[in-house]
Amino acid sequence: MSENPGGDPEYGPYGAPGGYGQSGPYGQSGAYGQSGGYGQAGYQPEPYVVQPGQAYPPGYHPGYPQDPSVRNGALAALITGCVCFVFCLNILALPTAILGGVALSKADTEPENARKLTKWAWISLGIAAGVAVLLIVAYFVVFFVILAGASTATY
Repeated sequence: MSENPGGDPEYGPYGAPGGYGQSGPYGQSGAYGQSGGYGQAGYQPEPYVVQPGQAYPPGYHPGYPQDPSVRNGALAALITGCVCFVFCLNILALPTAILGGVALSKADTEPENARKLTKWAWISLGIAAGVAVLLIVAYFVVFFVILAGASTATY
């Protein structure tokens, strides 16, 4: 028998395959239902760490808010403020639109500040609505006082 530098000529450089009760190639236990190298007890995968140049795992992208309610609330405040300003001619709704726009711009980078700005936008809209209701009530009170004064006048 000639010496083979690559291993046993019958089985190649890795030796004989593992049989019943024998150790197989690559440090695995024998075949026929005995435990092998797969499913080792205590194996815990390492947490996903993104290295420079690697892609992010599905569902996670940096720069996107983790809580979409921050973005949605800021957008709703911006739209509501603009609608109240344009269609209701309420100049006091302008701060709502401005605060909503600033909150929307900060929703991705500073979600806590965006949440606070959104809260203040809604508060300013409430103040604007309250002032608008008071002005409407004052208009009708003045109108009825003038109307009542005109009907009681004697000539």
